[in-house]
Amino acid sequence: MGMSAAWTPPSRPRDLPSALTPSRISKPGHSGRPPQLGRIISVLYSWPARRRLRFPRHFALLTDHGAMRSIKIPRVVLLLAGVAGLSGWTLALLVLSGRIGLLGPGTDWLAFYGAARAYLDGHLALIFDPEAFTAHLNSEFGWWLVEPLAFRPWVYPPGFLLLVLPFGMLPLAGSYVLFQLASGTALAGALAFKADRPDVRRLIIASAFLSFGAAANIMQGQNGFLTAAFLIGGWRAIRSSPLLGGALLGMVTAKPQFWLLVPVARRPAGMEGAR
Repeated sequence: MGMSAAWTPPSRPRDLPSALTPSRISKPGHSGRPPQLGRIISVLYSWPARRRLRFPRHFALLTDHGAMRSIKIPRVVLLLAGVAGLSGWTLALLVLSGRIGLLGPGTDWLAFYGAARAYLDGHLALIFDPEAFTAHLNSEFGWWLVEPLAFRPWVYPPGFLLLVLPFGMLPLAGSYVLFQLASGTALAGALAFKADRPDVRRLIIASAFLSFGAAANIMQGQNGFLTAAFLIGGWRAIRSSPLLGGALLGMVTAKPQFWLLVPVARRPAGMEGAR
């Protein structure tokens, strides 16, 4: 009786990354590290090989039970995101360079800076009178504006005033630039901190700062970078350090409409202390 040839396992498909081969997927009882829920572990498909630049269209998600599912990212979404980012930064550069006559750059920052200056000058009550505060901004910073502000009240809780007080000791232009640099650095640090995908965190950070929202934030002198840094950093830190995470999430009260969603988001996430 002849001996049958030794069985050879089939080779993995060419489009299936090695990270998804059976030997790399943890199973119940296996000594390997169990996959994390919702962790993006590999790109399954890419653009045609003839293109030099390749962008992912399908992502494999490995659940706790080893089941894979894909999320399809249409190319039109990538195209629209690119157009929006380019449009936003074009508008921001035109405003910052004074080539188009909107109100002027950093008009939202004027409210933050004006409130800090009012406190330092001993006129704290001024920020609680919206009409008087708007008139004060037009009077003190009219040289900065292209046209007078119609209505620019102080609408933030007292805690945020404490954050901007140090910037009130600087000249207007210097404080504007420094606040954007500091808050942008904080956001980049929060995005890099305990990133789920360390291999693509630079791409994520670059995408965040190339977006339309980032351009609008810098153009208006808003605090979106800082709010996002507190929210993302607190969310990532709370599992390993509840004290630090809670402190960072507490700072989101500078934007109460966002902070009110934090307990709502924590409950389905199954975090300890969400009750």
